[in-house]
Amino acid sequence: MYECEKITYEEYMAALNDDLVLDDSQRDNLEAPVNNYFIDTLISNIVEDLSEKYNCSEKTASAMLYNGGYKIYSTVDLRVQEIMEEYYEDMKYFSQKASKTKKNVQSAMTIMDYEGHIIGVVGGAGEKTVNRGLNRAVDSPRQPGSTMKPIGVYAPAIDLGIATYSSVYEDSPLENYYPDGKKGPAEWYGYYAGNMSIQKAIERSANTIPCKILKDMGIETSYKFLTEKLGFKHLNDIDKNLASLALGGCAYGITTTESAAAYAIFGNSGKYYKPVTYTVIKDTNDKTVLEDGRVVQAIKPATATIMNKLLQNVVYGGSGTGRGIASYSKMKAYAKTGTSSESNDLWMVAGTPYYVGSVWYGFDKPQQISNQSAAATLWKNIMKDVHKGLEFKEFELSEDVVEEKYCAYTGKLAGKKCYWKKDGIYLPDIEGVVCDGKHSGGAPDTKKPAESSESQSSSTPAPSTPSTPDTPSTPTTSEGGTSAEPQTPSTPTTPETPPTQQPSTPESSSTPPQNPSDTSTPTN
Repeated sequence: MYECEKITYEEYMAALNDDLVLDDSQRDNLEAPVNNYFIDTLISNIVEDLSEKYNCSEKTASAMLYNGGYKIYSTVDLRVQEIMEEYYEDMKYFSQKASKTKKNVQSAMTIMDYEGHIIGVVGGAGEKTVNRGLNRAVDSPRQPGSTMKPIGVYAPAIDLGIATYSSVYEDSPLENYYPDGKKGPAEWYGYYAGNMSIQKAIERSANTIPCKILKDMGIETSYKFLTEKLGFKHLNDIDKNLASLALGGCAYGITTTESAAAYAIFGNSGKYYKPVTYTVIKDTNDKTVLEDGRVVQAIKPATATIMNKLLQNVVYGGSGTGRGIASYSKMKAYAKTGTSSESNDLWMVAGTPYYVGSVWYGFDKPQQISNQSAAATLWKNIMKDVHKGLEFKEFELSEDVVEEKYCAYTGKLAGKKCYWKKDGIYLPDIEGVVCDGKHSGGAPDTKKPAESSESQSSSTPAPSTPSTPDTPSTPTTSEGGTSAEPQTPSTPTTPETPPTQQPSTPESSSTPPQNPSDTSTPTN
């Protein structure tokens, strides 16, 4: 100031010789605010993407983010984010405590639109107290249980023509399913129901049928679909087995963000979008630095429509395991529930005409969850508020599907002699076998599910992670198999009949424990 002739020499010397006094009265206001989980996720995504694009360390990428003056266009919907945070800070939803640590049960949720944009994310229950701490929605893969069935088996199998909307399989155990040579897997409802359509198998979350379809399709086909088309980063060669890819008993698992992105393909004509927290990032010169993620046509549009219809049965079917979320709105939803070994992980992943949301519920150190409907309750309550005020909307379904009559006894396209016909939807190139009208064979399924629990008895053998991958079997229409390999599903001659009494709790999937050395009994 003296050099610029703003003060005199005397003023300059007086200021130079004066004692320096620091005013720290506003020190508390200088502390960094605690960001919400979306901002944490956004920062992590940008740092990771900058590091990948410029082939630099995350430390360097972080410096670029904080010092680059970037304009960041995020995908967050502040209203949705606030709704999610309000529920996740309400500890009445997370009252169960761990038996040893006494810590409350945890949860995570991701909500995204059908173009991969994450509009809301929460990575833990309770008040958030630190920045960029553990974010369970993106950092904590867990066993997905039965939510793996539609994405690991049914969708790719229908897309490849291995199964159809009306296929009928036998709910019966596979030979040598368990390492000790015993048959399996067990069914969570306590018995094997015999002939069952794919609609009913998905609705009731049967275990044996997706295993049989996976045997026909091939382990490698499912694994590549999940890792190459649906972007699952936490699967590895250990997961190349029936228990992991058909029933969700993975060594590590998936996150709610991966789960939501995968299930979005059933509401957007089969396109997989890499989940993102920003649409574009520009520098100070308005030059684009980063843009949102890749798009892959994971399944045919017609397959997506077929799966959408099949998964709606989970919510609105008479024995659907996801009936608890039906009242979220007057709009429809498709869904799948999941429960891992010993009920350690609960899942609800479901899509509406607007959004798809995935909820995981469990303890950081796996322990049985007492409230089996906890994940579904969170999903329903949050999505009910999210959809308030939104205009009524229906799913945009593909016009490529072909509507045909099929025989309710055999699942084949109906012939002239078929007297029980139903409406089915198929891929446009359907060349299904026409039923010959010979409907002899076993009686429809009239057995009742278990009275009060999805848990299997303690005498049920637990599958462990196979030491070597299953060898995919060659699809065949012949019946049976040998004692050395799981049997191929024969073509049943009668359909299933809905049970007269419904289970009181959702299903869990018969999966191996997360710790390969753990041989505890799973539930399904």
